[in-house]
Amino acid sequence: MKYGEQFESESVPQWSHYNIDYNSLKHHIKVHTTKDQASAILIPGQPDTALTRFEDELYSELCRQHDRVDLFVKSKADELGRRMQHLSNQIHKQIVRLVTSRRESMSLRRQRLFAKYENQLLRCGDEIQDLDRFVNAQIVAFRKILKKYKKWTGSSALGTRFRDTVLSDPKSFTRRDTSHLHTYYEDLLETLRATSSADGSTIATPRDAPDPGHSPLPADQLSPSETIVVPQPERVAGYWNEYEYGSEAGDAEQNGDGCYAIYMDPNEDTSFPGFSTLKFLFKKPVSKWKEWTGSSQASETTESERSALLPQHSITYGSNDPSYFGAIPGEPWRPSDSDADEEDNDRSSPHDRPGSHGYASSTEGFPTGYRGHYAALPSIRDQRIAQYRDRVLFWGTWAGYVGSFILMGIAMILITTGRQKKRLEVDVGLNAWFPNTVNPVIFAAPMAGYSNGLLAAEVSKAGGFGTIQAGYNFTPTSPSLSNLAKELVSARQALHLSEYPLTPLPIGVGFVICHASFFSSFEKGILPVLQEHSPQAIWLFGADPQLIADGSVRGVVERLHDSGFMVMYQVGTVASARQAVKDGADIIIAQGVDAGGHQFANGAGVFLVAKEASTPEFRRRLLLETSDGGATTVKSTFHDDIQGTTVWPDIYDGRAIRGSSYENYAKGVPLEENLKLFNEAKEAGDNSRVVMWSGTGVGLLRREQPAGEIVREVREVAKQRILFLQQTFL
Repeated sequence: MKYGEQFESESVPQWSHYNIDYNSLKHHIKVHTTKDQASAILIPGQPDTALTRFEDELYSELCRQHDRVDLFVKSKADELGRRMQHLSNQIHKQIVRLVTSRRESMSLRRQRLFAKYENQLLRCGDEIQDLDRFVNAQIVAFRKILKKYKKWTGSSALGTRFRDTVLSDPKSFTRRDTSHLHTYYEDLLETLRATSSADGSTIATPRDAPDPGHSPLPADQLSPSETIVVPQPERVAGYWNEYEYGSEAGDAEQNGDGCYAIYMDPNEDTSFPGFSTLKFLFKKPVSKWKEWTGSSQASETTESERSALLPQHSITYGSNDPSYFGAIPGEPWRPSDSDADEEDNDRSSPHDRPGSHGYASSTEGFPTGYRGHYAALPSIRDQRIAQYRDRVLFWGTWAGYVGSFILMGIAMILITTGRQKKRLEVDVGLNAWFPNTVNPVIFAAPMAGYSNGLLAAEVSKAGGFGTIQAGYNFTPTSPSLSNLAKELVSARQALHLSEYPLTPLPIGVGFVICHASFFSSFEKGILPVLQEHSPQAIWLFGADPQLIADGSVRGVVERLHDSGFMVMYQVGTVASARQAVKDGADIIIAQGVDAGGHQFANGAGVFLVAKEASTPEFRRRLLLETSDGGATTVKSTFHDDIQGTTVWPDIYDGRAIRGSSYENYAKGVPLEENLKLFNEAKEAGDNSRVVMWSGTGVGLLRREQPAGEIVREVREVAKQRILFLQQTFL
């Protein structure tokens, strides 16, 4: 197992962010000391100035890593010392109080307090061991990094220099002695456990504690206020406290067991403070709500609504009043004068309130629309509430229906207008960035070896957006930068902007950024050329994942933004698109698996066969003669292997037309033999083994066309496709 995979587990996991960056250092050494993942770059008999320069840079980085770890180790050791010093003060303070209290046994509270101190002290001990483990892991990591450097370069100068000047320094964390922390921890733990024994009967005396005038910590880690002082028992005056001397009521002596009592009122209100106030505030609204929403129950009614149906003043049998109840048995009953008067009064006063006569009418005096009240029927108040509730539900239901139809209408309006609005927003955004373009905007991708200044200018003249491919190799001996400057001048001439050098060129420049020389030459080589010729946008593609992770790509994007350039980033996965957005890209170019050395849409041509492209004649014929791109193209890393383009990271491959070399590869011919056949065919002028990058749409190419004509045809096909998708899915 590689040490980089076990380094974090051998160190302390919770302190992993303080470890040295082992994997990055190892990768940094490998990138700068190896070529094509092979042997070290060394020229026998001559001084290697590049290696010496890199060795100085690596030494500085190792020093920074060491200083960062050293700061953490020192801080952690000082922290542990201060924590144990504080615990020591607290423990010995309790020991003194225990001795001066003259009690035969330790109180329960003090036992728990000592247990708490012991737990804190044990945590300190664990962290001391973790600190030793952390330091040892960092020492091993430094030693392995230096060993890797010596293995890959054959030079031991860096290891000797770093060990002599840094690791051997007495102030280095690698030389730090933590034995005083271990001794302090063990002495303090022994004192604490001797004081708080299992049964609580053992009591330590001041002589069991460390010397008051001496601390196990080094002198440079103590201040005068941290010195442990244990007073003599005869000089400490006793004092009262409720835990050891009982309550103020004096019940400790009355009980005779040294305990004290806490008196509580069982009738005291135990609800939380303010509950009665909240209850009063919510009582009336809650009762009102129950009254309006509750079912028909016995409620408060008027006296007339609940009055008796029979008269309350009837004359019983045997009375002098010859009424119905006072009639003599066997004789017919005749109403008395008073009864007749009452009947006349009832007829003459039909609206009089019932209850003042012999019996009440159940139908007289009730409001219109309500049922007459009997004992088993709801009151008028309950009926009003029920009718009001029915009306609210009825009109509320209708209002819900009407509101739903209104919302559906609004939604339909938003859907029909929103599609056009969204399209306009996208179009307006692109037109604002690239004012010379026509919607839908057609981009001509930067194709290595084929996209020149004239092609980019003609695409932009037709309302598209053309780009120039700058390449990937920007080492000092490479002509990439000088060629880029020439193509930018050519594009400015074709666009008739030579007399306006400050006007931005309505084209872009594409860079393949997988080569390390792009980043090393960007600030002093690439950026000045771009600032001089002012293209509107920069197209980036092919970054190594490590360069994305360490922020190199983000730094380039920020510098381009500072110089006023729009940044387009070509991606092939969703994860890459998200990372490009995080890095600050303005436009995401999504490349599908069907794409090859160029982007292709379902239109009437691609720019490789444009008359302005720098495409050799035999390659043009190969593209035009190929049909059925789905079957005649293949996506594989073999295409890079056969032609020696090994600069691409492992995650990238490409789609090309199946040639003789790939057919041999598919049949199992070894790569060495395939390379031999490839080189022989190249020397003989045989193009059957050439690698021709192409997408699956290559079969739709029929003829050579001017770039402007291609842009217009593709735009019309794109419009038709967009309209079809809108009508089908929206």
